[in-house]
Order: sequence, then C-alpha cells, then structure tokens
Amino acid sequence: MSSRRGSSATGSLGGGGSRVCAKPIFIGGFSGSGKTTVGRMLAERLGLPFVDTDELVERRAGARIPEIFSRFGERVFRDLEREVVVALSRVSNAVVSLGGGVLAFEDLVEEIGERVQMVVLDVTPEEVLRRLDLSRGDRPLLRDPSALTDLWRRRKPLYDRIPLHVDTVGIWPHQVADRIEGLLSLKSIPSRRRVVLELESGGVRYVVCEGLACERVGGLVSRYSSNLFLADWLVGALHGSSFEPFGPLRLIRVGESAKEMGVLMELLEHMAQVGLDREGVLCALG
Repeated sequence: MSSRRGSSATGSLGGGGSRVCAKPIFIGGFSGSGKTTVGRMLAERLGLPFVDTDELVERRAGARIPEIFSRFGERVFRDLEREVVVALSRVSNAVVSLGGGVLAFEDLVEEIGERVQMVVLDVTPEEVLRRLDLSRGDRPLLRDPSALTDLWRRRKPLYDRIPLHVDTVGIWPHQVADRIEGLLSLKSIPSRRRVVLELESGGVRYVVCEGLACERVGGLVSRYSSNLFLADWLVGALHGSSFEPFGPLRLIRVGESAKEMGVLMELLEHMAQVGLDREGVLCALG
C-alpha cells in the first residue's frame, strides 16, 4: 500500500479473520410468525447486524406504518418497502426480517431471489390470533380475525413457493433459530477489528477501518470536543447502533442521489446545530 508524497501512512491489525456470508439471510412469513424475534436472536448468535424492514420503512418515512397507510395509502408504503428490500438484498453479512406482505409480490421475490438466503416461518391463523393483539391497530391489514384469516389464505400459496420453511407452531423462538441454522448450515462469524490505513495529509488525519472497529473509533473521537457520524440510511440501518455510544448519527440518501449541493448544505446546517466546529471530528461510515 502506498501514499502520495507529503503524506504518511501506517497500518495495524487486530482480531481474527471472519467467514463472509455471500448472501444476506432473509426471514419471511405472515405477521405474528416470529420473524423479528427470531431474526434478532439469529443475528446475535452469528455476530451479524439485524434489520427489520418495517422499522426501516418507518424511519425512512418518518411515520409509523398505520400513519403511512392512512395518510398516503398502501401504494406509498409498498414503494418504500420495495426500495428497502432491494437495497438490503445487495448487502452481505446481515439478517433481515421482512414485512408480511413482501413475499406476496412475485416480481420482487424474483428480483431478489438469487441474491439472498430466504427462509419462511410458517404459522396458522389460530396461532397468529393467539400471539397478536389486533385491538392495538398497528397492523392496518389485520383489522379483525376474519380479515386476518382471509389474508393468510391468500398469501399462503405465495409463501409456499419459497423452498425453505420452518414451522413455528408449538416451539420456542430459540428452537426456530436452531432450525434455520441447520437449514442454512450457518456458523458464527468472528468479529473483525482491523485498521487498514492511517493517513495524514495537509494537516488532516484519515483512518480507514475494515469491519466494525468500534473500539478504535471510540478512542479516536474521544480526543475531540465534538463529533458526528455520517452514513446513508442503509449503512445506518446495518451498523448505526454500534456507533451510538460514541456520538450522534446523521443519515443521508443512498448512492448518487446524495451527491448534490442541497445534501451538503443540510449537512453543514446539521453540523452547526450539534455544535460540530473545527475542533470536532466528522466520521463517515461506508
């Protein structure tokens, strides 16, 4: 590795290697099948980030799902959901819990199919009614037992197209996670802690880390009077919580759409609001 004249670069290693999951693990199924509970449990076992697509859609919209449905309609929700699901299908080393309706869209399933490891959690309508409190009103398509049963019947043939299934009735979430591990032949992934490059140029210090070198980042930002983390909404969903102890996180759009003057001006305004000055540090998460 080389650096330009007038700069200095050093590298340091720490921690062991890791087994990379070429495809993210997607967990689908009907509402109340345990996707979020099992997904979090599986991600913790494997040492991977966990993302719930419903939660991510809510963060992207700045509103809860019932509000999205009531104010903008199901079409807007589904468009946001599709954007989130397609983006997550292109990452590796993650466990993703899908909204109950994702697998009902054949074109979407076909688009992401080759990029993900998909497992469907099976559940009966009777078990869903036992697990969920429909009176809370937080599931717009499940207004009452009759609506729930009708929706389950319509979606079941679509779920059945997916090859890998785990029946969740009568077993605990940790047992469901056990069976998913068995189906996918999964192993835990040792955490990576590596600083690939430290570079000083023109009075500015750059540190490039591989993996989530959280301890290293914490040590760096603690030296400064203020700090701010910057990431697009996808990276923020995958890794943002790991950096929360070290400072606030600002999310921007994904990809080329973020490379415009308006985004820069919004960032500068936010930096001023959080008190980030010349003595502070801005950490960009890739």
